[in-house]
Formats: sequence, structure tokens, C-alpha cells
Amino acid sequence: MINNTSIATRLWLMASFSSCLLIGSAAISYHSFEVLNDAAWRMGQGKDVVADILPPPLYLVESHLLSKMLLEQEGSEKNTLLLRLRELKNDYLTRNKYWEGNGDITPEVKLALLGDQRKYANLWWNEMENRFLPAIDRGDKENIYASMKSLDSYYKLHRDSVDKTVKISTKFANDTFDDLGNSGKSTAFMLIAVAIIGFFVSLVIAYIVIQKIRFSLLEAGNIAEHIANGDLTIDVKQPGQDEVGQLISKILQMRDNLHSLISQIQNEVKKLRASSSQLKEAATNGESVAESQSD
Repeated sequence: MINNTSIATRLWLMASFSSCLLIGSAAISYHSFEVLNDAAWRMGQGKDVVADILPPPLYLVESHLLSKMLLEQEGSEKNTLLLRLRELKNDYLTRNKYWEGNGDITPEVKLALLGDQRKYANLWWNEMENRFLPAIDRGDKENIYASMKSLDSYYKLHRDSVDKTVKISTKFANDTFDDLGNSGKSTAFMLIAVAIIGFFVSLVIAYIVIQKIRFSLLEAGNIAEHIANGDLTIDVKQPGQDEVGQLISKILQMRDNLHSLISQIQNEVKKLRASSSQLKEAATNGESVAESQSD
């Protein structure tokens, strides 16, 4: 089939293959970028979880400290503490709602973040709003201290759950960081593999095309050399349809024309020789007749 394709077509196919190789490399690079971007995003989500857990409002450390301070404050300072508690509660609800709708963390991390940690935090806030603060307003010291014991218990359970969530989310962040590194390595390997394979395939295709053109030109030169030396009987297989094959066909046509012309000349020479022999014989006979008459 390659014999029937023109040199221009072969070169165009080589250029097309090179273009496809470049496009394929670009596609792999884009896909790899998306994979790396996703891994980086998930790693960032893992870091965000850790960063969101340790400080308030998800971690009740400040809220619990304010509850202790309420035991000792009166008047405007007490109102300032109560205002800050309401802000922390609103921020707490907002952050929990955010993580409820976040689908970029693993179920394990989400369960830890919205499981026991939130359960004990909710119990702490219920105790704060339904028992502790009303007791503070009434000045009911017995219920205040009883409620404070409950708050301390819920806070301890909440803090233990926070420690577990931090470990899980840290592991998630580290795993996504490892995924990012592995994605980078696999991307580099894929690009190198495509480049090496494409390079060698291009070399093979270029070698085949160049050798085919070279052999065709050598064949054309060999035919021309035989004709130049007078050999018009050289046998050549059917040439291809490319430019060199067309050149060989023209040379063969020239050979056939020369062979035909030489055959015609040889026939004419034979005819001349035959005519010359007849003339010579006629002249000899004429001389014999003349001699006999003179006698």
C-alpha cells in the first residue's frame, strides 16, 4: 500500500502523526493538571477541617471559658460575656451547616466532625441555654454549680471527640498530600512514556518513509545506468504510484521507445543489405550478358 502513496502524502502522514502526538501530550497534561488540582483541593479541605476544629466556634474552648467567667462577673461585663456567647453559638451553627453540605471530605472525616464532637457540643449548648443561664439570671447558686458540673462533663467529652477528629482529619490531609505526590509522579511517568514512545515511533515511521524513497531513487538510477550502457533488456518489477514510481515508468517508457526505434533501424538495415545484394547480383548478371554478346 505504501508503494501507491505519494511522497507528499507520506510526509503529510508523518506531520499528522507528530501533530497527534503533540495533541495527545497536551490532553494528558490537561488531564494530569485536573487530577493534581483535585488532589490539591482535597488536601486543602483536609487542612481546612483541622484549622476549623481547633479554634472556636466548633471547639467550645472559648465558650466554656466564658461560662466560668460568668460566675464572677456582674453588670455590663456580664452582658458583654453573654453577647459574646450568642455570637459563638451563631458561628457554631453556621460552621456546622457548612460542613453538613460539604461533599469534598471523606465520610469518615464528616462522621467524626458531625458525630460525637457535635453531639456533646449540642448537649453543652442545651445545658448552657436551658439551665445554666437561667440559673445565673436567678442567682440560683445551687443550680449554677450543678449545671457547671454538667457543662464540665459535656466539655470533656466534646474535647476528647475533638482530639479524635483532629487525628482523623490530619490523616485525611496527609493521605491527600500523598495522593498529590503520587499523582505528580504518575503524571511525569506518563508524559515521559508518551514522549519516548512517540519519539521511537516517529523514528521508525521516518526511517520507513526515507528508506522507501531512497530505494526507489536507487532503482531509478540503476535503470537509467543500464539504459545509458545500452542494456534495453533490464527487467523491472511494476513500479509504485508515487513520484519516483512515475519517474521509473517514464524511464521504462523511454527504454521501450528506444528498443522499438533500434528494432526499426535494424529492420531497415536488413532491407538495405538485401537490396544491396540484389543490386550486386543484377550487376554481375549484366556483366556476364555483355561479355557473351561481345564474343
